[in-house]
Amino acid sequence: MRPLGPVEALRVMLTARCNLHCAYCYQGARPDGCMSWPTLRAAVDVLLSSSASEVELAFLGGEPLLEFDLLRRAVLHARSHARHGQRLRASVQTNGTLVTDEVAEFLASEGVETQLSFDGVRRAQERRHPDTFDLLDRLLDRLRERRPEFLRDGLSVALTLTPCNLSDLAASLAYFADKGVRRVAVTPLATPSPAWRLRDIEELDLQLSLIEERARRLGEHGGSSPLAQTAGRRPDGSDRVMCGVLADGPTVDIDGSLVACGAFAGSVKGRATGLMKEAAEVARMGRPVDGDLDRARFETRRALGGLAAFAHMERKRSGYRACASCPHLEECFVCPAAIARSGDDPHRVPDIWCAWNQVSLARPAAFATPTSRGRVRGEAYAAARARWRSVAPTGRFVYNGASEDPEVQPSRPPAHGERPPER
Repeated sequence: MRPLGPVEALRVMLTARCNLHCAYCYQGARPDGCMSWPTLRAAVDVLLSSSASEVELAFLGGEPLLEFDLLRRAVLHARSHARHGQRLRASVQTNGTLVTDEVAEFLASEGVETQLSFDGVRRAQERRHPDTFDLLDRLLDRLRERRPEFLRDGLSVALTLTPCNLSDLAASLAYFADKGVRRVAVTPLATPSPAWRLRDIEELDLQLSLIEERARRLGEHGGSSPLAQTAGRRPDGSDRVMCGVLADGPTVDIDGSLVACGAFAGSVKGRATGLMKEAAEVARMGRPVDGDLDRARFETRRALGGLAAFAHMERKRSGYRACASCPHLEECFVCPAAIARSGDDPHRVPDIWCAWNQVSLARPAAFATPTSRGRVRGEAYAAARARWRSVAPTGRFVYNGASEDPEVQPSRPPAHGERPPER
């Protein structure tokens, strides 16, 4: 394993508190309190001491805008103390419900890249958290009217794919495009999803085909799809770790301790057992001012590579197939934390992640930036799809030897304003 290079990013957990309780949130513990200013300032100064020409300061939570004053102070401190020639990027992940005009003005004027957690059309978002859709819908309208440049260039949407919002995916992408959102990143559920059925891959394929068709029509008129590809981002093969953990930098928890990834931060992970407990123990790194941070990153990433959940994609499997037999093996990305949360088998990939990777990598035309090898693999996908689904004499669907009753047929998403039947 070669050295990782200088720190390029630092993610800070401003607070573990949140004003919402989303249905599938993985953050179990929510202690009171927030990061102190001396702790935050020390973390920012460590980032600015990096030899990298461009660095990113990312604010996480909980809901980081509960500590907006702290966020603002840190951004202004970083801007004023960055060395000559060092480019500073700032970003925040937020549920959007606390974005007032004052907050929006600061984020826009300071160029803080804002990722809005928002699952789309009313039915999808209300299942995430009741009484939030109208708030976020008005926020997008307000930004389009008052800060169109920020909406276009500074804001993106993070949509979490779940069994409950699957049939709304294409409608949600159309909704965001109509609102002026230029980038939507879809990521599968990071917590166990027993409601996902193997045959749901057919519905997902339908939804992506609808998004693909809309992208084609937009392209004919000079537009493009807002959907950003999240698969196809495997590391470069220099080590065994499946994800980019620590490749650019660590996370600072609210007490100032360093952790390899925010998913394992002590302030939010709750009571960890099994694989999660094992990974959380390895992911602890000390404090940002203690010792050689670059060496700590190197050693921690190497240690994580020794955990089965983080390594050896070719040994893994899902309910659909063994990963070694998949034409998308080299491009597939699965979050190791999602594997660790799903059970005690470090090689068992959650089916929803496998389905997303297979279908999204096979339909590059649905995305704003297709992966380099996606189109080439289209024929391989067509052949694989024929193997996924066959009809046995009993009339039951068979996937890789496992059968299910076809309870719900794939169906086109409802038109805007139309209430679809409950699944």
